Parts: sequence; structure tokens; C-alpha cells
Amino acid sequence: MALPTGHHPLWDMDISSAPILADITVDGKPVKAVAQPSKQGFLYVLDRVTGKPVWPIEEKKVELGTVPDEWYSPTQPIPTKPPAYSRNGVLESDLIDFTPELLERGKAIASKYHLGPVFTPPTESKVDGPLGTLTVGTASAAPIGPEDRTIPSRTRFMHLPVMPVRSRLDWCARRKQSQT
Repeated sequence: MALPTGHHPLWDMDISSAPILADITVDGKPVKAVAQPSKQGFLYVLDRVTGKPVWPIEEKKVELGTVPDEWYSPTQPIPTKPPAYSRNGVLESDLIDFTPELLERGKAIASKYHLGPVFTPPTESKVDGPLGTLTVGTASAAPIGPEDRTIPSRTRFMHLPVMPVRSRLDWCARRKQSQT
């Protein structure tokens, strides 16, 4: 069975680390598992004997993009268990709120981008906004900690603009002019 982690490589969400071999217990029964960390912050867990998912991987509806001539899958595979081990989208509620001023500044900056949960599609970048989709990706490392079952990971913000070749030079010129 091929491991379904995404239907289209729009997000640079390829597999970033080696799989983890783990002996786990599910519903009181031992399972020899292989767990694949992903840049989405999901752990895809398969039975390493049968190759079948230990827990269901559901096709969930996701936002479709609007970039002309681009194909978007209406669904993406999301495991039902375990829960995501890292942040995997950017929402306004994720902005820091240490002070009201910082929150307002964060909102002002974020308003220039398209935000959303995991698998929010890249948007066509425009001078007046959105500049692109703001999302996150996770680099994970094996192995799972034997005592606490943790997955070491590092999350980074990603700016995903899409610019048609025909308008790239014009966009750069207008962007430079708007900054002066």
C-alpha cells in the first residue's frame, strides 16, 4: 500500500524523515507498527505486517484554490489518530497576544496573507494582497522517545505565493513602487 500523505505537491509536504518502527498496543492488542512523521504534523501509522493503517486515514474536504489553470484535490488524507504532534496551519487565533498592541500589529501583518488550516492552498500573489498563503511545515526526526513517546520536531512558517510568469515582472515593479 502506498502511504497517502497528500494528493498534490502544492505545499512542499513531502516526507521529511525516515519512518519509525514501534511496537504499540491498540485496543489491548500488540501491533508491530511503522509510523511515518510528516511535514503536516501528522503521524501516519501502519501495521508493518499487513501494510494497512492502524487507525483510519480519512479523506477530509479542504479549501480549493483559485489560481487559474491549477488543479486542486477536493480532499486530503488526514489520520484520525494520533492527534497532530505540531501546529499545522495558521489562523488569526494563533497570533501572539502578549499585549493588545502586539496582537493588533500581528493582525495587520497577517491580513496581507491568506490564512487557514492544514492544506490551505497557495494563493495568487497580488501587490494589494493577499501576498500568498501563510502556513507552517514541520521537520520531524525519529525515533519516538521510548519513555514518553514524543516526536522531536521543528515547525517553521512558510509563505506560499503563486505568481503567473506573465505578471511576475509587473508585480515586482508595482511592489517596489508601493514601498517607496
